[in-house]
Amino acid sequence: MAEYFNSSEYAWSDLQVVLNGKVITGIRGIKHSMEQDLEEVYGAGVQPLAIQEGNMKYEGEITLLKMEADDLETAVLAAGYPSVLKAKGLSIVVHFENDEGYVNTKIVSKLKISKWEESMKQNDKFMEIAVPFKALSIQKVS
Repeated sequence: MAEYFNSSEYAWSDLQVVLNGKVITGIRGIKHSMEQDLEEVYGAGVQPLAIQEGNMKYEGEITLLKMEADDLETAVLAAGYPSVLKAKGLSIVVHFENDEGYVNTKIVSKLKISKWEESMKQNDKFMEIAVPFKALSIQKVS
């Protein structure tokens, strides 16, 4: 009897990223993280008695080609913000769907861009712009 075996893993080609309603084709990288402040609680002796939870933190970085970054900057300015660093309420949808039908979608909500830096060096063929951000939540929706 043949045994079912699936070695399929999400690939870059399975990724679709939507930034504020626009599908981003000039994306070169994306990362996002959730972090919770944890602290050990000590009493008698040297061993912790419990681990208490503190604040949550959400952050990440999206790496864009210059043309895509220019489109984002233009859209932010057209919305009335003086710069990309002042834009509020941006969101990113990170959606994976592979040929096997596996789907994973996360929404990074209410993010603010924390740094905008552009640079190129001699003989570069294109410009990548890494855009770090902080967000208010990251939720898995499927």
